[in-house]
Amino acid sequence: MGQTTAGKEQRAEKRSSDLNQVTTAARKIKDKAVASGNNMYGGTVASGIDRELENISGAVMKDRFGNIVRSTTTGRPILTSYGASLKFGKDGTPTAMGTGDPSGALTSTAISKEMLKSQNKMKAAIVGAASFAMPGMGGTAMRIDASRALADAATPDAAFADYKSTFTAKQAGKKPPKKRTLLESLSQGADAISSNIKTKLGQ
Repeated sequence: MGQTTAGKEQRAEKRSSDLNQVTTAARKIKDKAVASGNNMYGGTVASGIDRELENISGAVMKDRFGNIVRSTTTGRPILTSYGASLKFGKDGTPTAMGTGDPSGALTSTAISKEMLKSQNKMKAAIVGAASFAMPGMGGTAMRIDASRALADAATPDAAFADYKSTFTAKQAGKKPPKKRTLLESLSQGADAISSNIKTKLGQ
């Protein structure tokens, strides 16, 4: 029993150390990208995390000669379940960057305001289009979700403030604070869109 407990503690310590190493590397890559004027750094950080994982014991797959096994399409290393957990969080399921989950390096790296705006625009378009193929309440819920995403894209500062407060709380293991209500988001979004139209028309 003592050996089992000691083994668990050693694995936990290794994971904590490895995660800190990869997360620190990811944030340095992000900071360097932002300093160079690149605010759409998702791909750069994800690739950097994969490179850092090559330095972590047990994080990438290797052949019988000890060579790293790489994807034939991307050239990136094929991650083990352990490597995937360090990148995406403890369950290792691929997920979006910057969710706030403190157990993964990618999820612990915040996205930028520009990235959030782009995501909201894409979500509004995809979910909005898909909603028309969904009957009943399901379609209505999807259209509401798409409308909120569009409103958030029109009010990037407020949307990013909501995102950052939620991200920070999750990183600290705390309950995320309340975001703007749907009505507030839609109202602010409509005002922003109206103002933008008037500006373009020279009014």
